[in-house]
Formats: sequence, structure tokens, C-alpha cells
Amino acid sequence: MLPFLLFCNSMSRWKKPDTEVAPRTLYVREYMKTPKGRERAKKHALWIKSWRAKNKERNKEIQRKSYDKMRLEGLSHYSTSPPQCACCGEDQTVFLSIDHIHGNGSEERRRIDPNGKIGGNGFMYWLKKNGWPVGYQVLCYNCNFAKRQGKECPHKTGATRITQYGTDPLVVSDEPTNTMGMTQYNAATLLVPSPL
Repeated sequence: MLPFLLFCNSMSRWKKPDTEVAPRTLYVREYMKTPKGRERAKKHALWIKSWRAKNKERNKEIQRKSYDKMRLEGLSHYSTSPPQCACCGEDQTVFLSIDHIHGNGSEERRRIDPNGKIGGNGFMYWLKKNGWPVGYQVLCYNCNFAKRQGKECPHKTGATRITQYGTDPLVVSDEPTNTMGMTQYNAATLLVPSPL
């Protein structure tokens, strides 16, 4: 148990303030500042590195589970439970993402980590560490991409295709439409009855 405590307490980015931890954790933190503690941390880091090299598949599995758990926690916090898109109601978690409501995602990531290494799961951990700040919502990737392009989401406008002249609503008819010399088929003409 002690090696795990030493390892966890060396992860300064997730460290709680001294006022919020148990006396044992304070003791370990002070120990880690001593020469013996620093030597112990170096040995532990070497052991972890060798364990990961020997157990690559197990390590990937552990990381994947940790990522999935953190992602689900973040999506659930910024949405309903189970998580769903705030625009279209998509509830398949593989299609969901965290959206910056004000559209300032790249600016914020540069402010949080000037080296540009935060993203994906690191961003979820950052959100949790900072008490789930406001200004975020859950959107599916389609709605998020439409918003990123500076356009209104197709679910709100009813548009289904984008041309060089703007967004056209889908026209349902039995005949293909000819636009700019190209034949475009609508959904009704593309439906093919399935064989029984």
C-alpha cells in the first residue's frame, strides 16, 4: 500500500490541498521532500516503467478503463444521466463530446497548457480538478462540428446538405434534382426496398 501512496502523492497535478487530506498523507508528502523520499520516488518510477514494458496489454487495458470512466463522469456532469447531446438528443457516448459554449476552446486550451499537451482525457481530468467549471455542454460530434464551422446546427435549421450558395433544405420528391450540372438525389430516391 505504501508504494501506491507514494506514487499517488507524487502526482502533483491531482494533489488536494494540505487542509483536505488525512494526516498520513501529510506525512507521506513531507517524506517525499527528503533525500530518502526522492530516492524512493526514483526507484518507484523505474519499477513502474519496467512493469509497463513487461505488461503492455494490461497497462493499455487499465488506461482504457480509466479513460472511459473519466469520460463518462465528465459527460454525465455536463448533461443528464445517461449523457446526451444538448441539441439533437444523441445518447451513444462514442458520439458525444464536450463543447465550449462560447466557442473559445482553443484559446482556453492554450491558456491552461501553453505546451499544447492537454486534450482528450487530460482535459476531462482538468475539468474535474477545477470543480467542473461552467461554460461547457455535451454535444454530439456532428452538432459540435457544425457549430465549429460558425453555422447553426442542422438539427435546428432542418438543413441536410451544404452547397456553395449556403444551406439547402432536403427536398423530398420522386425525381432527382439537377444543381450546377450535377445530379443530386434526395433521400426518397435513394431508398431501396430491402429483400425479404
